[in-house]
Amino acid sequence: MKSVVFTVFAVATAIRDRQFSMEPAGPGHAEDSKSLACSECDKYAEYLTSIENEGKKEVTREMKAKRKEELDKQLEENKQLKQKEKEKIAQEEEKRQKDLNRQGQIEIDRQREKQLRQKKEQERNAAASSYCSS
Repeated sequence: MKSVVFTVFAVATAIRDRQFSMEPAGPGHAEDSKSLACSECDKYAEYLTSIENEGKKEVTREMKAKRKEELDKQLEENKQLKQKEKEKIAQEEEKRQKDLNRQGQIEIDRQREKQLRQKKEQERNAAASSYCSS
């Protein structure tokens, strides 16, 4: 019985001392008051901030890498679009040049036909005049 009373008294004393203790409970243990928690946080703030900043740095690195990949992809797509546009312009220019050549050839053919008609007309006129004179 004495040992039970002594144990209860020892536990009660330990609980009372812990409640009114001015020392933080230590890492991983909840503090009894806000002021103790804040003092413990302030004590290790340098390390906490460092860890937080490292996390932010890692996230920032990941974000930058992802953004760089996106920009590289956009750049490649833009290059491909420009190349396709250049090819299309070259094809249109080639077609236009062929059309101009065709039109030029048509005009040349018309002029030749006109000259041939004129020559035949002159020959007929010459034949008609020689027929009439004889």
